[in-house]
Amino acid sequence: MARIINRTFITGREADAKCELCGKVAELRPYGPNGENICFDCGMKDEKTTKKQFLSIINRKVNIHKRKRRIEMAYISLYDREFKGVKLDIYRILKIYDITEPAQQHAIKKLFRAGRSLKTLEQDIDEVIKSLERWKQMVEEDTSQTGESSEEL
Repeated sequence: MARIINRTFITGREADAKCELCGKVAELRPYGPNGENICFDCGMKDEKTTKKQFLSIINRKVNIHKRKRRIEMAYISLYDREFKGVKLDIYRILKIYDITEPAQQHAIKKLFRAGRSLKTLEQDIDEVIKSLERWKQMVEEDTSQTGESSEEL
């Protein structure tokens, strides 16, 4: 099993199995031309392909690790703000201002982090607009069903 620990790529001993190219029972790695599990001897017959497969697996694992780390850091930075000893996050601010409408909450949350998270500024702006348009539709739907003005809702 391969894993990344402190930016170091570590492979461990795998249980012996049957090589998908030659049939030999040995420790295998997925370095065959099409990702087959192959033994060391088969890997050394075409070192170029073996190296290419090995590097593609490492790159995939490193990219997954980087993505997970980016998400963790984005999450930490969202909720790790303090002001005068009080933890300030978007949910506390929404509660202070008694904002309970989900579409409005979503739009405000997106505005707070626009362009500083996993999505681009343009994507975040588009999502804010969609949230506000949906909220407006909901107010109009509620108004037409109840006959009340939007101020009364």
